[in-house]
Amino acid sequence: MLRITLNSLFILLFSLQMFSQTFKLDSTQTYGKKTLKFEEANIVSSYYHQNGIHSAITGGIGTEKLTDFANVIDFKLSYNNGKGKKYRFGGDIGIDYYTSASSDKIDTRVSSASSSDVRVYPSINYSVENEKTSFVMGGNLAFSNEYDYTSIGGGLNLTKTSLNKNTEFGARANIFGYLPSDCTH
Repeated sequence: MLRITLNSLFILLFSLQMFSQTFKLDSTQTYGKKTLKFEEANIVSSYYHQNGIHSAITGGIGTEKLTDFANVIDFKLSYNNGKGKKYRFGGDIGIDYYTSASSDKIDTRVSSASSSDVRVYPSINYSVENEKTSFVMGGNLAFSNEYDYTSIGGGLNLTKTSLNKNTEFGARANIFGYLPSDCTH
């Protein structure tokens, strides 16, 4: 068991205080405003419609009608520090709206009379690129919410680009956690 006496703690703090006073700030150095560069923004929208009979969910009897509207808006910002590192920030938000005749047969809790639901899923990401070595590392956070579930996620990514920028190798690891509706409502 580690035991720190009051005297040892005092000596440690006093030593740190002595060293902290030896650094002198350069008063000629001024703060420069750092601006983010807007790289791109995308708006993606999709529509899917399905109509049929003999639904497998209802034992071959009933409609297979389904409609899905999905929309995503994303953006990318960057900052180059002038020392060979490029920082990238990004984010997106997506919203899906769907109606399905068979949803009430799958779900234990009916969402509404029209068997429809909305899902919202924002995410953010961040990466740092060493422009000399063409090595990129970054991470992301994600969230998704629908009427009967909520999930959160995160991940890390590593990418190495060849010197001639012709080949790229990347690895990504993500993890997602599910929160049942009893925890979120």
